[in-house]
Formats: sequence, C-alpha cells, structure tokens
Amino acid sequence: MVANTEMTILDRAIKPERNGLLPDVARFILALTFDERDHARMAELADKNQAGDLTPDEQVEMDEYRRVADLFALLHSKARLALRQAGEAR
Repeated sequence: MVANTEMTILDRAIKPERNGLLPDVARFILALTFDERDHARMAELADKNQAGDLTPDEQVEMDEYRRVADLFALLHSKARLALRQAGEAR
C-alpha cells in the first residue's frame, strides 16, 4: 500500500488533472515562485547536503523548501492545464 504522504494527499485534494481555474487565476498561480534569497538559500543547503555537512535544523529547512516546491509544481500543473483548455498555451 502506498503511504499517504503530504504530496499524495495534496494531489488528491488539488486534482491537477481537473480543470476549474479561470485564466486570470491560472496566470497568477504560474507567477508563484521562490525569490532570489530563497534560491540562494536552497543552493547553499544543496551544497551542504552534497558535502554531508547539513545540521538537523538545516535538513528540516531543506525539507520545507522541497515541500513548497512540490506544492508549486502541483499548482503550476493545474494552472497550465487550465490555460491550455482555455486556448492559452503555456
């Protein structure tokens, strides 16, 4: 049996394969992204992780970034589908 991870639960709740977003909302969702500071921090954490130098707190922080990135991916998928179905390819 597949574990009910945070992402599998969100996937069922958001249903990225089902439309329902207005194009303006879809475009707004596609604009959601990490800012420069977050990209820099994620790169720093990734480097430390590859070197095996992450502290437990940094591991938690890296996991949090991953969860937000996964949520963005689900939302962006749904938004791209909505725009495609509205005739606006993205």
